[in-house]
Amino acid sequence: MSPTPTASATPTPEAVEPTCENIATPEYRARAAETEWVSWPMPREGIGHNPFEVFPDGAPAGSISCRWGEDPDLATDNVVDLAWSPIAPDESTDAQTALEADGYERIDASEGVYLAMRGEQGWGDSEGFAQSYLFTRDDVRWAMTKAELEFVQAPEASE
Repeated sequence: MSPTPTASATPTPEAVEPTCENIATPEYRARAAETEWVSWPMPREGIGHNPFEVFPDGAPAGSISCRWGEDPDLATDNVVDLAWSPIAPDESTDAQTALEADGYERIDASEGVYLAMRGEQGWGDSEGFAQSYLFTRDDVRWAMTKAELEFVQAPEASE
């Protein structure tokens, strides 16, 4: 009689600390490197914000907001802001409800739920959307335009 194999516990992946580098997709980081852009966390010296602070319970623990540009000390509008946060299902539902009440347009998609604000004349992506959120099963992502959400990923995706 052969010994019965014992089941081994599947290791639980450790959470990866979010950074400006690992919440940006490899494609975006390569694009930023080509233009010699760097990243830094926001807010910085009173400039910038955490876009998740508008949620009913405030920004979820573990959220990060980043700015990409030529130099953190250079005064310019030529920047890209990206943000990521883990989010619990109840917080996600409450945040989505609040954003819709504030005028964000809900767009259901296979990758999650977008809540996007129409941009003012001349400011927005090719679809006309300015600041936008993407709620996935486990996290929420934010960018200055809906199109730029393609540059945001969960930190674990960089591993």
